[in-house]
Amino acid sequence: MAVISQITMQNKNKKRVNLYIDGNFCCGLETITVLKHNLIEGQIVDLDYLSQLQLESEKNTAFDKAIRYISIRMRSQLEIENYLKDKGYLQATIDYCIEKLLDYKYINDESFAKNYIASKGYKNGKRKLEYELHNFGIDKDIIDNCLDNLDSHKSLLDLIEKKYRGDKQKIIEYCLGRGFVFSEIRQALDVFLEGVESDMNVE
Repeated sequence: MAVISQITMQNKNKKRVNLYIDGNFCCGLETITVLKHNLIEGQIVDLDYLSQLQLESEKNTAFDKAIRYISIRMRSQLEIENYLKDKGYLQATIDYCIEKLLDYKYINDESFAKNYIASKGYKNGKRKLEYELHNFGIDKDIIDNCLDNLDSHKSLLDLIEKKYRGDKQKIIEYCLGRGFVFSEIRQALDVFLEGVESDMNVE
């Protein structure tokens, strides 16, 4: 059990309020829900009860927000969970939305990882991609499987061809910063320089 310490109207949506429990932000609720169930400051409430109230009254609104969020670009499951949490939704409502999105196949972390690697892999190494996908909440096994198909050597050659200005140390440091492995960088750089030398000899 906990005490409702404060109920304040939201700045951006006058139809919703922020509800604080024991001085800390707890969740957002529609004003009509607060009035309907006679929620007031100083009232002792059960957190599961609040969670159920929000789920029943706002699950469709929360789902619509999630749909709009993923319409901008593909999202990972963790991104959507964090987005809804920041919007003031409790875990029961978030779980409802995630389950529905998964059922409709609107989110898929494996597809997200493949798409992310396809769009970023041409200029980033496996280490950086692995780190970034981990931050998106992608499972390690999914990351490893998706990265297996990435041709780092080709990406490195293309990157070196674009960025190399005659300073080996600088291009190595640049590629390391992009998440490529040192041994792969040296190998790709040697191949690139051999090609440049061969072209010069032909001329």
